[in-house]
Formats: sequence, structure tokens, C-alpha cells
Amino acid sequence: AQYRRDPENFSLAYQRETTTRLSASVDEEIEKELMLEKGLINDQSLPITSYNYSAIRDRLIKRGIKVSLSTIINRAQGLGCYQLRPITSIDDFSRKLLFADFVRKETSWAHIQAAEALMSIYGIPLQYYVDSLRVFRFVQQRDSVWRKHVRDCFQILKSW
Repeated sequence: AQYRRDPENFSLAYQRETTTRLSASVDEEIEKELMLEKGLINDQSLPITSYNYSAIRDRLIKRGIKVSLSTIINRAQGLGCYQLRPITSIDDFSRKLLFADFVRKETSWAHIQAAEALMSIYGIPLQYYVDSLRVFRFVQQRDSVWRKHVRDCFQILKSW
């Protein structure tokens, strides 16, 4: 919009308005919250088995500290307060856990490999429900540059 209004004076240079580094006191508060959470997970008398980074963010916000979830997760990884997420497959009928594996990053390819391993052992299921995991979600406006271009090409071919 700025370029269209004044192309001669348009510039990509800008002055950053926010700091990119957190203060030491904010880092300390994040670490305190992560260590509190770690203590809960390590306490065998409690049924807590995983970190709740959103709850940590909410507690920090209540104290006037606004940080992103990804910042908290990055600090958690550095402090050893992070658990790899398993990729699992459960049979809905028997409720048996048919497949589980820890992966460094959850991707659609990791799920494809898990499905391949399952199907080579148990056969092809009638249905395969993926529980709306983010790696299976498709957001048209965000995820599809290709589709827009292909669709536009088809529109041009149809009109030609």
C-alpha cells in the first residue's frame, strides 16, 4: 500500500520498535515457571506427565510478562524441560496401542511412515482417523500458493 501511494520514496528499511531480547528478569521468571512445572511432572504422587506451556504463558501474563509460546518452548528445550511427542496409533475397537515412536519433529512424513509400518503388519484399515493434527490441516489462504496458481491456469485455459 505504501509503495502504491509513493513508489519513489518507498523503502524496506525500518526501525524496529520492539526489542528482540528478553531481559534477564523475564528469562528468570520463565525459568522459575518451567522448573515449577518440571517439579510437578517429577512428583510421582501427581498424575501430571507433560508440560503445559500455555498455562505457563497465562501465569506469566497475569504477572505482566508477555512472551510468546514459542519463546517459552525454546527456553524449555534449553533447560531440559521438554518432552518429545510420540507418534502413536490406537485401534478404536480394541483400544490397543498398535504403534508408537518418538520423533524429533512431528511431520506428515513421520505419520506416513508410521501408517506404512502399521499397514504392513496389520493390513489396510477401513478408516484412518488423524485427529485433526496440525500436520494434516490445510488452510487454503495460508498453505496453498500452488493451488491458487494452478486454479488460475485452469481458468485461463477454460476461457481460451
